[in-house]
Amino acid sequence: MKSATGLFTVKFKFKDRKEAEIFSNSLKRFILAVSWGGYESLILPTCAFPDTNIPFDLIRFYTGFEAPEVLIDDLKNAFKKLS
Repeated sequence: MKSATGLFTVKFKFKDRKEAEIFSNSLKRFILAVSWGGYESLILPTCAFPDTNIPFDLIRFYTGFEAPEVLIDDLKNAFKKLS
């Protein structure tokens, strides 16, 4: 293996929960999931839990073994959906 995976959380500046949902649903390489045990890249957006006191603009990312360029392009394309 040349690289490793990582787990991190990002706080975005989404205007509302709908914008967080659009961004999360636009990702194609990051799969919506709660298990961090696989090799694929995953997200867990807090906007998926509307009945909690957790801010809606947090997304936990797990980066898998995909090439960094592939994941970066996926994020760029999701951001384009917001403009």
